[in-house]
Amino acid sequence: MRIFLGTVLVGGCLVLAGVASAAQPEHFRREVDPITVVHEPCGAVETITTTISGSEYFDAAGSSIRIQVHFHFVGRITLGDVTVRDEAHQNAIFRPNGINTLNGQGIAFHLPGQGLVFQDIGHLVFSDVTGTTIRGSAKVLGFDDPDAPDFSAAVCAALT
Repeated sequence: MRIFLGTVLVGGCLVLAGVASAAQPEHFRREVDPITVVHEPCGAVETITTTISGSEYFDAAGSSIRIQVHFHFVGRITLGDVTVRDEAHQNAIFRPNGINTLNGQGIAFHLPGQGLVFQDIGHLVFSDVTGTTIRGSAKVLGFDDPDAPDFSAAVCAALT
């Protein structure tokens, strides 16, 4: 999921960065084509749909100074005859200097009868230039954390 989220975040910024060249904010909303992820080692297939909405802000010269975005992810994970839903919300602030912020519920994956299976929630400040975490709250996973739990492994363990 972190790879998917990183791809969407960077791709969203590149698309949105050239949207306008005026001092007034530009507002946007778009649906991203569904993405399919295969969770290993069990082969569970997840189809993720994403809605991106937000605003891009400009200085008086028309240069982008901040993009505020809300991501709404909905996943359907299927393994054999079992299909479960995975939903996440993320608020982001992207800046031209590459120091960005994520807030909210990245992933809080629950299954009936099992409760919380995986979570990546909270506040994360990171550099998309260096790929490093600058700071994060207690339950957030940084993009550069080698010890971070693996969402795919947690999904497979929960569904098998």
